[in-house]
Amino acid sequence: MYLNMDDHTEALDFVFTLLGWDRTTDFIIKKETIDKENHYLIDLNTNLFDDFLEAWIQKKVDLKNGKISNDEYIEWTINYPTEK
Repeated sequence: MYLNMDDHTEALDFVFTLLGWDRTTDFIIKKETIDKENHYLIDLNTNLFDDFLEAWIQKKVDLKNGKISNDEYIEWTINYPTEK
């Protein structure tokens, strides 16, 4: 049924990935309201993603600060976890 859906998107792929993880991984989902806006936080509660998230945060900061170009950022996303 999923592959036949008209709105098959990367966001929907992510939803189904989360549902799959929910069957095998212990993580927490929280809803917080900040300035009358709902925010949903996913605490993966695992070290599995720590290195990736730290590297990703740094690349986003480097991109924002002009230390790397958009092309370099895209190259990093394509080649992760292999870094040059």
